[in-house]
Amino acid sequence: MAINFLGSMWLSRILTPAQIGVFSVAYVITGLLRTLREMGLGTYIVQEPELTDARMRTAFGVSLIVSAAGGLVVLALAIPAAQFYREPGIQTVLVVLGLNFFLVPFGATSMSLMRRNMRFMEIGLIETASALISTIVAVWLAHLGHGYMSLAWSSLVGTLVSVVGVIFFRPSHVPWKPALVEWRRILKVCGYLSGSSLVNYISYSASDLILGRMMTMSAVGYFNRAFGTAGVFSSVIARAMQQVGLPFFAKLHRENEDLRPAFVHATTLVGGLAIPFFAVLMVSAGNVIHLLFGPQWVRSIPLLQILCIASAVEALTYLTNQILSAKGQVQTQWRIDVLGLFVKFGLVIPAALYSLETVALAFVASSVIMNWVRFLALRQFIGIVARDLVTVLAKAAPITVCASTGPALIVFWWDSPRSEVINLMLIAMTAALGWFVAVAAGRHPIRAELVRAWANIRAPKS
Repeated sequence: MAINFLGSMWLSRILTPAQIGVFSVAYVITGLLRTLREMGLGTYIVQEPELTDARMRTAFGVSLIVSAAGGLVVLALAIPAAQFYREPGIQTVLVVLGLNFFLVPFGATSMSLMRRNMRFMEIGLIETASALISTIVAVWLAHLGHGYMSLAWSSLVGTLVSVVGVIFFRPSHVPWKPALVEWRRILKVCGYLSGSSLVNYISYSASDLILGRMMTMSAVGYFNRAFGTAGVFSSVIARAMQQVGLPFFAKLHRENEDLRPAFVHATTLVGGLAIPFFAVLMVSAGNVIHLLFGPQWVRSIPLLQILCIASAVEALTYLTNQILSAKGQVQTQWRIDVLGLFVKFGLVIPAALYSLETVALAFVASSVIMNWVRFLALRQFIGIVARDLVTVLAKAAPITVCASTGPALIVFWWDSPRSEVINLMLIAMTAALGWFVAVAAGRHPIRAELVRAWANIRAPKS
């Protein structure tokens, strides 16, 4: 993620908001079919109690068929999508992105099996190599003047690198020969998982889909840059916890363990990281946007500040889908995600008639509503009560205050436009110092995790 973010910083100074907007809209369109292509097969492989050879071969066979169909649909949609959004560049981008669909099946099932077996070191190496090479390609092509196509080609290269890496680390017992003998069992589970992932993705990408039609490609670019910056935490920390969370929760469920303590502990850790992070990011949004992306993105500053609120709210229920998937409650997950889709579109579409700030506020309202819905589901299936979330907030509050006080003082009383690098360095250092002091003094559960990690680092290697 650090590699992707550094690449995004570099590209933001080369490409215009409109060029990034073109790629964003095209990427969202392929993402809809990409979600259908995945069909929840990865989640199925991770949580399946009895993963036989036949079921693995069937997962591979289904993936081959669905991916090929998805690729053909993307190619067929290229011209209509370009006409709908009144942007010819979308057609070319879709053609290149559509080629990804024909590559992915050869690594997807093996990657999911690696997650099931918790081989996270190999997964990390694969993802790092893919991110590094695709970023180098994107920056190189952008410097050569290829605009939004630099992002399209880098995406294809990244997929190819990932597939090669998965094949290299692929478990020897995983069969290559596809089959369809267990398709009924797999589709029974994956039907809901795929539908849930699809509506969740549409909800997540609502801004690109709506703004691309109702506003301009530049508006898409500005909002996408703010949304992407606010999403840095979920892309790094939360994504890592989600990938580990599903195998962990599924293992506990198979062993008939109570999931409530594990969920509360994990959410307390997330809250102690996420809420302070978004408070600091909200305070320093102007410094972050100016320094990382340049003055052409100043329009994204107020959007980022508002979206930090939405992201902080969502941190309390980051792991809900992992809990529901681990318990086999895919229908419940589907219903929640469908409701979230209607809520998001119902709020964002009218908001887009006014301004980008109004759209950002619609995201906040959607986060509040859906957090309550997820809480009700967690209360039903693992016995979560309001006191649990209050405890999470209470433990995060002093850390948030300590972490954001220093940055706030720097921004409001010392900030100087002539020293943006120094400003951001001071903000980062005071935020980190305040966070560490609060974690240590308040004996937050994160403290125990840090002590344990340090002990493991210092332990002599046998």
